[in-house]
Amino acid sequence: MSRIDLFRVLHLRQLRRQPVRVVLAVVAVAAGVSMTVAGMLLVSSFEYSVRELSRALAGPAPLRVTGPLRRGGLDESVTKKVAAVPGVAAVVPMVQSVGIAERHNGRQVGIVAVGVDCRIEALVGAFGCESRSLQPPRPGAPVLMSATLRRELGDGGVIRTDIGRVPIAGVAVNDTLDGTNHGHVAIFDLPTAQRVFSRQGRIDVLYVRPDKGANVGRLQARIRNVVGGWNTVLRRDELGPLEGFAGPLVSILGLTAAMALGLSGLLVYNIVSLSLAERRRDLAVAGAVGAGPRAITSSVLAEAGLLGLAGGAVGAVLGIGFGDIVVAQAASAVLEQATGIHTGLHISPLVLLAGVGLGVITSLFASYVPARRARRLDLAAEIHGRTARAEEDRRRARLRLTVFVVGSAAAIFLSYVAQRNGALQRWQPPLGAISLALAAFFLFAAVGATTPLLLRIVLRPLRATGGPIRVAVSNLVANPRRTSVMAAAAGAAVSVACVLGAIGPATRDAVRTNLTAATDGRVWVSTLSANNSGTVDARPSPRVLKALRSVPGVASVDAGPCVFLADRAGFMGVCAYDGPRVIPFGAISGDVSSRALGRGEIILGPGAARSRGLRPGSTLHMPTPTRFAHLRVAGIWTNANMNGYSATVSRERFEELFGQEPSPAVLLRLAPGVSPDVVVGRIKAARLDPDLYALTPEQYSARLAYEIGTQVTPFWTFQRILLLVALVATLSTLLLVGVQRRRELGILGAVGFGPRGLARMTIGEAAGAALAGGVLGVVSSLGLFEAFRNVAVATVGTRAPFTFAFPTAVVAVALAVVVVAIGGLLPAWRTSRLEIVEAIRDE
Repeated sequence: MSRIDLFRVLHLRQLRRQPVRVVLAVVAVAAGVSMTVAGMLLVSSFEYSVRELSRALAGPAPLRVTGPLRRGGLDESVTKKVAAVPGVAAVVPMVQSVGIAERHNGRQVGIVAVGVDCRIEALVGAFGCESRSLQPPRPGAPVLMSATLRRELGDGGVIRTDIGRVPIAGVAVNDTLDGTNHGHVAIFDLPTAQRVFSRQGRIDVLYVRPDKGANVGRLQARIRNVVGGWNTVLRRDELGPLEGFAGPLVSILGLTAAMALGLSGLLVYNIVSLSLAERRRDLAVAGAVGAGPRAITSSVLAEAGLLGLAGGAVGAVLGIGFGDIVVAQAASAVLEQATGIHTGLHISPLVLLAGVGLGVITSLFASYVPARRARRLDLAAEIHGRTARAEEDRRRARLRLTVFVVGSAAAIFLSYVAQRNGALQRWQPPLGAISLALAAFFLFAAVGATTPLLLRIVLRPLRATGGPIRVAVSNLVANPRRTSVMAAAAGAAVSVACVLGAIGPATRDAVRTNLTAATDGRVWVSTLSANNSGTVDARPSPRVLKALRSVPGVASVDAGPCVFLADRAGFMGVCAYDGPRVIPFGAISGDVSSRALGRGEIILGPGAARSRGLRPGSTLHMPTPTRFAHLRVAGIWTNANMNGYSATVSRERFEELFGQEPSPAVLLRLAPGVSPDVVVGRIKAARLDPDLYALTPEQYSARLAYEIGTQVTPFWTFQRILLLVALVATLSTLLLVGVQRRRELGILGAVGFGPRGLARMTIGEAAGAALAGGVLGVVSSLGLFEAFRNVAVATVGTRAPFTFAFPTAVVAVALAVVVVAIGGLLPAWRTSRLEIVEAIRDE
């Protein structure tokens, strides 16, 4: 028998005859792929929006020059240098600021504020520009805004800047701007933008229009030679090093995708194992008539690959729907606030193809062990039916459980290795992602394997009773493969819910621990949100900072400005240290004392050190707007700011490198004996600025933890997907079981069970598997959260304290039981309508 004939007879025919099993396998793969595709669509959609904004602003200019900083990264002197390069026809300098516009009702919206001068005619065409034509209606106001933004803000709308609020009344409106950043854009004249967004002597980007017929590639190389290696020359559609998707969101998305694929692999493993257990005799016959072990293995993998292909395709389509939800949630919670860019869902064909490929790979990986097991069948024994239930005995069940428990322990140990010594090695983050996927696979598999053993214990008190419940539990114990599919799906949903529920308290504890030392009893004051606002140009104005120094009880105003820069190794945030003498973060290696900062040295977070291969004593070649600075690395500490991609220098060193930078927030050191609550009350009563607010150390910790917690919102969508998987897994499995046990069900009906008894038995099987799987899912969440905490060191820069959310666990178990019981309604209805006589005759 050829391999093609073997695949056609033994696999394609079975796929056609068992559509329920096919649907179950496809849904299992689609669940993991859909969440992965949704995450990738979030990244690709944001990057597409960035490119679209760049195209809109660049117009016909094919090149742009950016500096190493996220804001104000180019020194103005670069403009003349680029203009003097042979082949350059025009150079257009711009400020591109992340701003906040506020509606008349107080609701805020992120915008991109652009500063230009009359050189903009080189991009948009001559319109008779004069310096007077770009004069704003009032000092600090924009000169032009989109019609969309004007309608959205309404009368009384304002734009917030680094000097305070600017009313939009009287600002000219142009509807041609509605296509730029979904209409969320305002145009300032260049000098005004530099003043109100703190770009003194700086700009953000230069757009370069070449001479007619000039070779763009050669011109790009010539410009690179004159602007200095710390600046970047990009094509119009290229993403700059600070324009890609970054932040804790993408890190957690990656971890979530790893768990999702681990669950998909587990469900496929169970389904393929169950299917092959039912076809043992067919496989043995195929082997007896000439199909070799390799042919049998390859045919099983071919079937799995086909199911993975279908599941990947379905998952890619579902990922579009889930991606729309995740993009909407993430855009409102993170992206719009941090970048001013409004992101809509953009469907990338490459992402969809990647989703299909992941489906195939996941299915093949999960099916390899069952495929290898199929080639080792005892042909004579299988043909004579002597080992039909060999895989269902207690010894094999306990062996599987042992394998899964050991695998879980090994995966958690790998996650521990991935975070050792601060995760400073470049191989540790990939190892962390792999270990988390393996931990999810083995822990969820252990839930499925343990459930029949747990139910066997539950069955003992029921032996003296009868009825549908005892029969239901007996069926679950007698068919561990089928039981494990339902239990693992329900347990996975419960486990992930428990992990997500624990992230909030763990985040609060971590924030409280770090900030207690960092704030040193000082009052936090800002005009921006506590988290994810370092790129926004709506900071406390100089007037407000001066007034804060005069508030009774304030001894000093401590500012810690930061800049966001990029070099060849990627993103990094550099902050001036203006805090307590005792360093608030633990040391990983080297000297992390204030004395080291006083020597002009730099202290790195773990991500910044890992990505650049730096250790204490190394030299960091840091780009600044005017040159490369060479700083000695004093040490590495557990600062999780910016996901560990952070660097800290003294205030004096910071100003030497970057000049005067406004701080998003300040900390008020209080006079002896003055309570933080009293000072907060005085600041509120003073009404220094409509957007200014002050928080005590405890209030600041709570606010920051809450805002970080909102970023977890998209991942509850993933947990809802898992509940859907549990419902479909239960529905499909019980339908499959109903078809395979027609004669057994007919006999039960004949001896007096009746339609209602058969229905209660079926629903009892679903609820029993869900309850046992849910309880075990709570237990498995402890291991999964431990792996998650370990991996977080390499991804978000910190290892949160261990917590457990008991109310979340109770709700998750109850919800899983309800959802799975609903999944059993249709099979129960079909079972209750069974024709008993025909079922008894059915062989």
